[in-house]
Order: sequence, then structure tokens, then C-alpha cells
Amino acid sequence: MALPTRRSAPMLGPRRGPMRPVVVVLVLLTILVVATGALSANHTSPGEARTEALAYLDRVRPVIERSSATGRDLAALRDRAVGLERDLLDRQLARIQADSDDALAEARAMTSSQGRELAQELLIGALGGRATAVKALRAAFGQALDTKAPLLPAVQALSEVGRDLQAADGAYRLFGRNLPPGGTPPPESRWVPDPQEWSAPVLGAFVTAIRNSKNLAPVRDLAVLVASPDPGPVGEENGKVQVLAQVSAIRLQVVVANQGNQPETAVPVVASTQPFDGSPASSDRVTVNLEPGQRRALNNLELTPPAPGVTFGVIVRVGTSSDGNPTDDEFPVRQYVLR
Repeated sequence: MALPTRRSAPMLGPRRGPMRPVVVVLVLLTILVVATGALSANHTSPGEARTEALAYLDRVRPVIERSSATGRDLAALRDRAVGLERDLLDRQLARIQADSDDALAEARAMTSSQGRELAQELLIGALGGRATAVKALRAAFGQALDTKAPLLPAVQALSEVGRDLQAADGAYRLFGRNLPPGGTPPPESRWVPDPQEWSAPVLGAFVTAIRNSKNLAPVRDLAVLVASPDPGPVGEENGKVQVLAQVSAIRLQVVVANQGNQPETAVPVVASTQPFDGSPASSDRVTVNLEPGQRRALNNLELTPPAPGVTFGVIVRVGTSSDGNPTDDEFPVRQYVLR
């Protein structure tokens, strides 16, 4: 008699249960090897990262230096704008625009290695902001040269360009901060080293000077653009009196401009105090020479303030009564007090 087996006939074939332990081990090892290879491919040592950072900076450095040179060209053109004919001025601006566009295109064509994507985007943002601002500047110059157009829109258009250029400079600073540490820092690149050059008073004088330069008749027009104490106020009282720290002498930061079309020699610049209690006033005086359209920053005017607690005004005046536009010869009086 046949003896029954422990498994019925259908169960005598190959078993289809869970994988055998050796198969599980092989699968896990395969996954581990693949994962380890992927991690190894993406991992770089500190030395390798520094080498890659240096290589990236070597590639972008010529583009950065080209952009910086274009910014210097723009600053020089602005200083010479009063004496240039309109066609020549526009051709110079067109060249500067082409240079800024080329720098942006070169930066876009470059690829950044892993870990520098954000820095690359910020660099492109900085160069793109400069290129866009130069394009807007050409239109703003067109408004500035239109002697029949109102002054304010031209000044506002130029102010917008200045804000864009300062934003682009900010993007470039962020580019430098987002490079991997340990490498050589990028070269400095600023198109607006002095934001005051793009302030409304300075731009107003600039537009006025350009328009006066197109006038064949002699125009004499001097102006005080800026007059502020250094160091500046530490507070304010009653909404109009600025508080200064107690010092024995107040040094003034003053910017004057020749908005006319004639050179001015030995121009007097006079600063004085007006104490409200009737105590003796203090004054100081310097002379400057100014070419048409030229601005001069002065920091050698000093005034002796009245006693602490006495409110006083400060007046700064440029030129003489022969100025054809005396309305801006005197900077608006400001009130101060020492505390």
C-alpha cells in the first residue's frame, strides 16, 4: 500500500512563497551599491569644492571686469554730457548699452557647477539690471535734452535709473556672498559708488545744466545742491529742529554746481549760523572754480555753534547777485540745536 506523503501532489512543484534570504541580501546589496555610487558622484571634498570655486571665478572674472569698465565709462560720459552734442551723446550711450548687453550674454552662456547655481543667477540678475538701466537711461537722456519739456519728468526718469543701478549693485554684492567660502573673493564692481549722485537735487542740476548748454546765449546759474552737518543729526525735536551732538565746531558737507553754460572762477561759497537767541553768528568762506555742468563737493567749511540748547539756523550760499537764477543760490535754512 502506498504511503501518503506530507504534501499533496500540487504542492510538490516549486514553491512560490517569500524570496529566499540569499535573494533578499543580493537585492539589498545592489541598492546599497547604487546609492553609494550616487552619493559618491555628488560629494566633493573641501579641496575639490575650493578648486571648483576658483575655476568658476576664473571664468566669470573677465565678464565682471568688463561690466565694471562699462560702469566707469558711463560715469565719465555723464560728467562730459553737458559739453557733448546730442548725436555724439546718444552714440556713446548706444556703445555703453551694447557693452552691457554683451556682458549679460556672456554670463548667461556660462554654466555653474553644483553649489553655485544661486550665485550664477544673482550675477545674471546684476548684469541684467545694469543692461536694463542703461536702456532706460537713453530714453531718460532724451527727456533731459528736450528743452521744451517740463523738468520734473526728466529728473524722475533719471532717478528711476539710479534706483535700478543701485539694485543691480545690491544683486552683485549678494552674488559675492553666495559663493562657496574659502575661495578668492570676486572683484569689486559698483556702478553707483556715491548714491548722492543720483539724488533729485543733483539730477535736477544735471538736467538744468544740459538744457542751458544748448542755449547760445550766455547763462550764469550756480546752485547749492546739498548742505548737511558732519556728523549728522542724532535726533529731532518738534518735527523741525535737528539735534546735533555737542561739538566745538560743525563741519559741513556741501555740494555746489554750475548749471549754466559759462565757466565760473573764484566763486564764493559762504556758510553762516543764525542763533535764535541773538548771540554772535559764525561764518566761513571758500572759493571754487566750476566748469559748465560741473559739481564740486566741499568738506572744508566749519562753523562755531552757539551754546548747547540754543536753536540756530544754518545758511549756505554760492555765487553773487549777478547769477541769472538766484532762486537756488541759497540752500534752504535748516534749524539745529546741540544737546
